[in-house]
Amino acid sequence: MFRPLNKLLSRHMQDTETLTKQKTYIRPVIAIAAVITFSALAGFIVLGQVQNFTGNQTSGDGTTVQAAASDPTTMVDLTWTAPGDDGTTGQATSYDIRYATSTITAGNWGVATSISNPPAPQTAGTAQSMTVSGLQPNTLYYFALKTTDEAGNQSILSNIASKQTTAVSVPPCVENWSCSAWSTCSAGSQSRTCTDAASCPNPSSQPPLTQSCTVPTTNTNSSVNTNTSTGGGGTTSDDVAPNTVLTAVPAASGLITPLFRFTWSGIDDVTAASQLSFAYKLDSGNWSAWTTKQEVTLSKLHNGTHTFSVRSRDAVGNIDASPATTTFTVKLRTFTAVGVEAGAAARIRVMEGKTVKKDFFPYEKTFQGGVSVSVADLGGDGYSELVVGSGSGRVSEVRLFRTDGSRINTFLPFGNAYRDGINVATADVDGNGTQEIIVSQKTRRGIVRIFGYRNGKYTQVAREFDTKFPGVSVAGGDVTNDGKEDVVVMPATTAAPALAVFSLSGNSMVRSALLTTPYNPRLRASYDIALGDVNNDGITEIVTVPRASASAEVRYFVYRSGRLAGLPGTFTAHRAAFRVGARISTVDINADGKDDVGLSLGSRSQPTINYYTLTNGKAIRLPANSLHMFSTRDRIIINHASGV
Repeated sequence: MFRPLNKLLSRHMQDTETLTKQKTYIRPVIAIAAVITFSALAGFIVLGQVQNFTGNQTSGDGTTVQAAASDPTTMVDLTWTAPGDDGTTGQATSYDIRYATSTITAGNWGVATSISNPPAPQTAGTAQSMTVSGLQPNTLYYFALKTTDEAGNQSILSNIASKQTTAVSVPPCVENWSCSAWSTCSAGSQSRTCTDAASCPNPSSQPPLTQSCTVPTTNTNSSVNTNTSTGGGGTTSDDVAPNTVLTAVPAASGLITPLFRFTWSGIDDVTAASQLSFAYKLDSGNWSAWTTKQEVTLSKLHNGTHTFSVRSRDAVGNIDASPATTTFTVKLRTFTAVGVEAGAAARIRVMEGKTVKKDFFPYEKTFQGGVSVSVADLGGDGYSELVVGSGSGRVSEVRLFRTDGSRINTFLPFGNAYRDGINVATADVDGNGTQEIIVSQKTRRGIVRIFGYRNGKYTQVAREFDTKFPGVSVAGGDVTNDGKEDVVVMPATTAAPALAVFSLSGNSMVRSALLTTPYNPRLRASYDIALGDVNNDGITEIVTVPRASASAEVRYFVYRSGRLAGLPGTFTAHRAAFRVGARISTVDINADGKDDVGLSLGSRSQPTINYYTLTNGKAIRLPANSLHMFSTRDRIIINHASGV
């Protein structure tokens, strides 16, 4: 056994005490990596350099994947030489390694953070190492240790080593400008407004907001300008608006495809067809900005009847007062992806209606830590892919699949040392038409990271943010109704209720709204979230339910003027006394044009999803649409999501 001295410099500085038998006690020493280590110094601990490398790692199912290295923003590697039981010989019993953000002393040792599951001491002189994870970026940390023998004797405090984690590397802000149409020419000038969808803090590519022009003479028809154009034969008056024609439209009914393409053209008596501008709109929405393009493909349309309109404008500003229109009916073919969360091996099943389309293991067949599943159109073709996150018990990994089970991509969102499980969702946070992947830590901490596909791989596209929750449930959608999708969060492990919305501003996710009383403030539970247009008003609502430790009370919320407000329709999916919670998703299961709520039990039970529709502020169950997943003999917890 050992009891450390102030410093081990030579044999003459060793302190020998007598207990039941003669022992030599040596103080373990921590030092920074630049100090040379000598194997003769038992217990010498080196603070390793933060790693910054990549390499290939083979997963349990034999597939070679690109493994992220230790994350220098949240991890520090420690290496040391094992001390002995008697001086520099033998083997100690256990380590107590701790860290803090201020220097560690004997007086504050008790409040320093203890590292869980440190490695067991090896034979004296053996090189040992471990990675300390879960640290904050750009923070100076101090490390120290004590060692214990089999009789319970503990060393005094070692010397202190320190290391600062790396600041988060934030990608440059990419400006994404859109401008309104030019104003009417007045006093030789016209203006417009331009908005950067990325909200970059220091824009450098802002389009011009003013330009010079020639004042036109207008008649009493607001859609027609009386102006002149000069041709080879002299001056010609132009007071006739162009005519707009739709040249290709979707079929009128029975549409099950998720993509809808429209093409058009225009004819004018003076302005060449190539110089005409066009604007379009869907249903009662706003007109698009004027552009010369003559086609558009729309997606993410809800079931039901829609009207598409397009109009044209000539060079002097005459606008077609009778837009070309077409009406069509959408009835999308949807699927439901179900992931086993607990009670059996992690598994995914894809259902189209009540038919099983695919069943597969997203990770090793022996892995029973569960999965989180989300769906989104990642490829921009209108069809949804599966986003799967692993539960606890293995390296936390995101894997992307097609609905046929073929794997597309994979990445480690928190490095190769994080194993506590993740939740996944998707959202187009920057409004550029491409879905990003949202990944949150499932337990203990409230960190959320957002990844986008850039230069052939998934990488962080915004600063990570800390929700301060002990684990995070996440969902993505445009709840603020500004054209960019938001991230909605609630606690994923037992905590006081809270519901928050985060939106992208520049390169940071900022909180747009917080509701601290979505449920009774005294309730301590975990929560699940889904988003959807549940009342067909064109606005995305938030639907929540406790995951566990409470009855499955479903509540609806909407974002209004910077606040979250409750909506009518609250209901309890199971008996109130049945305090096991539920898992939740949304989909237009009965093709009536509004999203319905799917619920499965939050305890190990027969895996069934029951659906509810909101009608006149009251939730009504749709028993004909219930889905029975896997075997009726199974007693498992499932989570689910739907796509097209």
